[in-house]
Parts: sequence; C-alpha cells; structure tokens
Amino acid sequence: MLAGIWLTDHRQEDRGNLWMWPGTHVRFGRYLAERGADALTRVEDMNDGPYPRIELGMPTQATGAAGSVLFAHYLLAHNVGNHDGATGDERRETIYYRLLATGHRDRWRQAVTDPLAEFRSS
Repeated sequence: MLAGIWLTDHRQEDRGNLWMWPGTHVRFGRYLAERGADALTRVEDMNDGPYPRIELGMPTQATGAAGSVLFAHYLLAHNVGNHDGATGDERRETIYYRLLATGHRDRWRQAVTDPLAEFRSS
C-alpha cells in the first residue's frame, strides 16, 4: 500500500497534486492475472514506460489539508501533476511510504494478480 502524508496543504487542484486513475489497480490485476506476474518485466507488455497497456480512464487529483493521509493501492496508476506557476508558487511537501503486509515478499506474484488478496480478512 502507498501511504502519503501531506506536510503542506493540497486543497487546490493543479498545484503539483498527485494524479490518480481510479480503478486501475483492478485493471492491472486483471491484466497480470491473464498474462502472469512476469508481464511486469517483459518489454512487449510495457507501454513505452513502467505501465502495462491497459485503459487508464480519466484521472483525478488528490486534494486535502496538511496532515491528511492518503492511502492508495500499490497497483493504482499515479503520477505527479503539473504545477501552474501562474496560479501559485507555494511548495508542496509529502512524505510517502510503501507499506507491506507480513509475508508480502514471498507472495508478491499472488498480490499483483489478485489485487485484493492482501486486503481480505483471514
């Protein structure tokens, strides 16, 4: 899981906010379930970048106050957004952590082909 803690306000859009593509964690999981986890490393499965060729859909910008915490699925497509200097030059500061479930490294292939595997209660 990706955890981001906003040290500064991110209340307004187009100020360097994190962009996310909702539902891509499910589409990535489906893609990897069909092709196998090794599709993450095969050149022919990449789309001229780090992501396999899946439909991204419409992005959304993350917004919130300083002190807010953003939790996102590790397969969710995300990227940094543009900062329009004409609309403000304040700094955006965020600390990001990658959180792993116990035993994740031993079952990462299952985790990427079944995106909710580590989120189910036992």
